[in-house]
Amino acid sequence: MYAGEATTAFLGELAEVLRQAQDDDQDLTLDTLVHTVGGYYNAAAPALVARIAETCAVSTINGAADAAAESAGPDVVRTWVTRRDDRVRPAHKALHGKTLPAGTPYEIEGAQLRYPGDPFAPIALTINCRCRLHDDTDPKE
Repeated sequence: MYAGEATTAFLGELAEVLRQAQDDDQDLTLDTLVHTVGGYYNAAAPALVARIAETCAVSTINGAADAAAESAGPDVVRTWVTRRDDRVRPAHKALHGKTLPAGTPYEIEGAQLRYPGDPFAPIALTINCRCRLHDDTDPKE
């Protein structure tokens, strides 16, 4: 579903580029349309690839750490840590410093995230995420 939302947004941007091309040239040819679409994809590709790669890296690293923490035992807790800069989205700022037992999802804007970059979470909460989890033990007294 969330991949569909991202694709819809991407195609919406392409539609706007095509509308602009039509406004600029009322007699569009197939060659002009092919050139316009190709130009859009060529311009968008590097940023799109970088965004997807960064999101996959964050997801992989945090997912592996989360799996290890959960298998380590019931005394492991995880704390959400942001980069503390102006790029951190408000929902993640609200989670900064929140500590939960391993295996307990974080709740953000009606969604549950197992960890930063959770691929099952809404893309709006994961794309470009640079957060991480800090694992620790919760000593029982």
